[in-house]
Order: sequence, then C-alpha cells, then structure tokens
Amino acid sequence: MSLQSDIANYQAEHAGVLHVTERFYRGLNFTEAIAYGASAAGPYGRTDPHQRRIGVKRLRRSAEVMVKRASEIRKARSFADLFTITEEVCLKIRGLGDLWSYDTALRIAFNRGSAFYPQAVFVQGGVLKGVRKIFTKKPLKGRTLPLEMFPKELQQLQPFELENFLCIWGKAR
Repeated sequence: MSLQSDIANYQAEHAGVLHVTERFYRGLNFTEAIAYGASAAGPYGRTDPHQRRIGVKRLRRSAEVMVKRASEIRKARSFADLFTITEEVCLKIRGLGDLWSYDTALRIAFNRGSAFYPQAVFVQGGVLKGVRKIFTKKPLKGRTLPLEMFPKELQQLQPFELENFLCIWGKAR
C-alpha cells in the first residue's frame, strides 16, 4: 500500500471519530469544555480510550483543577498556551501523562476555535511509532515537529489530524 492509500483509508475509517469529537467540544460552553476535556468525556458518553487507564477519580480531580484555572485558560492565545497549562496540571496530578496533556489541550482548542488548533505535530506515545516509520534515520528532538517536515502527502492533513493518523498508522503492520 502507498502512503496516499493509507491516508485515504484513515480518512474513511478513523478521521470521522476525531471530527465528531471536534464538533462535540465546539458545541459546549467554555466551562463545560474545560471540565469535559480534562475528564476525557467524549461525544458518546464514554471516557476517551486514551485516558481510560488514568481512572475516573484522577480524571475528575484533573477537571476540578482545570476549571479553577478557567480565567487563565480564557486568556490563552494559542494551542501552545493551552498546552502549557495542561502540562502544569499534569505535573501536579500524578498519573495523568503526556497524552492527557495533549488531548485535554486539543479538546479545549476545539471549543475555542480553529485559531487555537495546534500548528505543529505533537509527538508522544503511539505517534512516535508512526513518526519512526517515516523518519527511520533522523534523530527526533523535542515534543513537536513542523508540518513542513513531513512528506507532501501528509501535509494535506491538519497537524492534529496528522498526529491522530500517525498514532493509528504507527500501530498498523
């Protein structure tokens, strides 16, 4: 299979769930988006599978902490600002992890609008496997990679979509 066909397969089978989540968070009020985002509540009434292992109590606690920071979150001007806040919370509540931090910032960004979407591809967990399938010889440094670094076929995706694609694609084959 080619990269283009893998992208088409991703768009047909997986991207829809991501965009349902995007629409769900866009439809919430600001405080709900923070609370739901931190507690990993999804549009189908279940905890997002990425955060299932964290546990309900810890997710509830993260939501409480994040809601208390609502005024700071409202002042954020970019995804990077949102991510900085979630990273700080992640350091205070043991067991949340890198993926919680990214996913929570992304859910809140969905609520705030496309100007808050990530401008680079965030690399953590499963995403790293997909990145390594592309960049087999390049050492990776840092938590983000610019979209322009990826093959042209992948640049048709938004950075948050590419992050999702790489996670799924990295597990395949």
